[in-house]
Amino acid sequence: MPKVTKRKVNKNDIPKRNTKNNEEDTTPMITVVDKTDEPTSSKGIKRKTSSSVEKNAKKSSSVNEINSIEPTQEVNNDVEIQLPTTMTLKKSERLSAKGNKATIKFASWNINGIRAWLTNGGLKYIEQEQPDIMCFQELKCDKDKIPSEATPTGYKSFWLSGDTAGYSGVGLLTKIDPIDVKFGIGIAEHDNEGRVITAEYDKFYFIVSYIPNSGRKLVRLEYRQEFNEAFRNYIKELDKKKPVIWCGDLNVSHQSMDLANPKSNTKTAGFTQEERDDFAKILAEGFIDSFRYLYPDERDAYTYWSYFRTARNRNIGWRLDYFIISSRLQENLCDVIHQTGVYGSDHCPIVLLLSRDCPNGELTRDSFIQIYKQFFPKGRAENFCEHVFRAFDTDKSGKIDFKEFLQAINITSQGTPDKKLEMAFRMYDCNGDGSIDENEMRRIISAIYELIGDEIDKKERQVEAEERAINIFTMMDKNSDGILSREEFIDGCLNDEQLYQLLTQSSRIGEERESESSVED
Repeated sequence: MPKVTKRKVNKNDIPKRNTKNNEEDTTPMITVVDKTDEPTSSKGIKRKTSSSVEKNAKKSSSVNEINSIEPTQEVNNDVEIQLPTTMTLKKSERLSAKGNKATIKFASWNINGIRAWLTNGGLKYIEQEQPDIMCFQELKCDKDKIPSEATPTGYKSFWLSGDTAGYSGVGLLTKIDPIDVKFGIGIAEHDNEGRVITAEYDKFYFIVSYIPNSGRKLVRLEYRQEFNEAFRNYIKELDKKKPVIWCGDLNVSHQSMDLANPKSNTKTAGFTQEERDDFAKILAEGFIDSFRYLYPDERDAYTYWSYFRTARNRNIGWRLDYFIISSRLQENLCDVIHQTGVYGSDHCPIVLLLSRDCPNGELTRDSFIQIYKQFFPKGRAENFCEHVFRAFDTDKSGKIDFKEFLQAINITSQGTPDKKLEMAFRMYDCNGDGSIDENEMRRIISAIYELIGDEIDKKERQVEAEERAINIFTMMDKNSDGILSREEFIDGCLNDEQLYQLLTQSSRIGEERESESSVED
């Protein structure tokens, strides 16, 4: 039997059930660990034995109770649940329709309380999965009280909580700097519950959402429909500007195959006709349910299981978590993975893999940075890579086409010192006015120092970088006019080998690779 650990979950998240006497069962401890010594079928459901047949009626009744359980309600009272400590990640090498490998990874997870998730080792999933963009639903924590360790090294974090403490909340971790981040959809009635974050990137919008649950006895169905309509209009407007990637706990099972027992749940939150119709309306606006697009006939593919009566062990669940993408991204779609071997919540994480390198023969700023920073694995390379991108983008189009890319790589790998310094000058000339001032020199030298990594304290590194930049600038500024001309920059580097090595850092990819190779050998 696998190891188990105890964690806190919400008492009211465990749906009520009726006993024979119609009394509520308030059993506090539920085990969700596989009993490997019991006979199971290939789907993990117990096979009937002679003894189990005698109790079939009672067991059938229990299973029907589980099947009719509605998705988790949004409350915050704690009871203890046992969860496995093991983690099994699925990997995928599936290619896009164009035959390209995945180059960017998104992950989404309803974690059912971020503090309990952290306590139970939730960050281990991020460490192993390494998504480029990670989002969360149901933080159940005020954004100002979220522990700092919830933001792993290498990510920027954005948190949103609602007006009600311990309720709802969404979060975003990203390795790629967004152009802009918006909280909510611009309607106060909906935004006060903390349900939507939108990050704008170079080539797409990314939306993390926690769609309202219609509640027991459908008490919030009318509000849910109002939210659905407002959100449909919101996402439709975004899609007019750029492709959209929308994900999260959407609190709906769209098709009958998306939950274990559809017949008994037609009046249950998450599977009402109204909710399913609203979801279909959004898809009709030009969006794709990425999982169903790739796996139209896949059954028993769930992302949520009640804690009640080991429903997860028996795979009695719902598919409530989605990646919805603009239809024009379908050729970039590689795979969608349900990480059912990852515990820590009543939901499992889901992963979206897309290919985005050189679409139509071009590299955008974000895709270039993701590729180029791999050449500098020892430090923080994002700022430096942005300057390199600007130097490579000779026509200032905001993209690097195939010709520009080849020219730049040829110079960095085989170019003469003069050619390398010409490219370096373009990088240091941040505003493109044909000269370099002291502030521009500081920016680039600071970015180079970030490549060193964490061996030097951040403040100490910044001070040292600024001092070095001032010294270099003063030494190269021969006529003391406060700016470096192209000639002063090139002559200064050619006359000082150390300066040449430092200031042509962007052209030393080949040397970095050779050094790594020799160490491995």
